[in-house]
Amino acid sequence: MKGTKSDNPQAWDIRSTQVFIGSPTRRIEDARFVPMPPGRIGRLLVLLQMMSRGLLSQPLLSVSPWFERRRPEYQDRLLGVSTKGDWDDWILFFCQDIEESCEDALLRVKRLVNVRQRYRSLLDEHRYSGLSVQTAMYLIGQPTVTASMLRRRFGKSPSAVQHALSRLVSVGILRAYPAGRGNLYIAPDIHKVLAAPLGAAIDVSVPLMCERGE
Repeated sequence: MKGTKSDNPQAWDIRSTQVFIGSPTRRIEDARFVPMPPGRIGRLLVLLQMMSRGLLSQPLLSVSPWFERRRPEYQDRLLGVSTKGDWDDWILFFCQDIEESCEDALLRVKRLVNVRQRYRSLLDEHRYSGLSVQTAMYLIGQPTVTASMLRRRFGKSPSAVQHALSRLVSVGILRAYPAGRGNLYIAPDIHKVLAAPLGAAIDVSVPLMCERGE
C-alpha cells in the first residue's frame, strides 16, 4: 500500500460498505474468502529473502513459470519433503529453477537493451528528439501507456504529448487501440520480449517489428 494511490488515511481500514459492481437487482448468493495458495506466498518470500541478503536489488526474478512447466515434478518434490523429509532433492530442484530463471531474465534484459538502442537509432534516423525520445525510452519500463499517463509523467501539454505519440505510431514503435474516450498505446516489440515463454530463444539480432514495418 505504501507509496501507491491507495496510500491514504483510510489505508488498512475495514470497509463499512460492500463493493459490488452490477445491476441493483442482482444479488450475491455465495461469497467466501479464498486465501492465496501457500506455494505462491513461499515463492514471494524467497524473492524477498534474496533481496534482504543483497542478492537482488529489485524483485525482477520470477520463479513461478519454471515450476508451472514442471508441475508434476514440483508436486512430487513437495510430497517427498512432507512424507520423507527429502529436503536435499527439493533444494537442488529449487536451485535449478533459480539458475534457469536468472538466465532467462538476463536474456530478456539483453533483448530490451537492444530494443532501446534500436529505438534510439530509428528516432535519430527520422530526426525525432525531445518528448518523442523521452517517451520511447520510458516504454522500456512501461510498454502500455495513455496520453494522460504521459502528461503526468513528463508535465507536458496535451498537444505536445499527442504529437510525440503520433510520431511513435508513425514509425511503428507504438500501436494505438481505441479505449474509452482516448487511445491505449502499446509497444509490441517490448511486449513480445516480456511475453515470450520461459526458455524461448530470444535472439537479440532479429529485426524489430517496427523495423520490418509490421
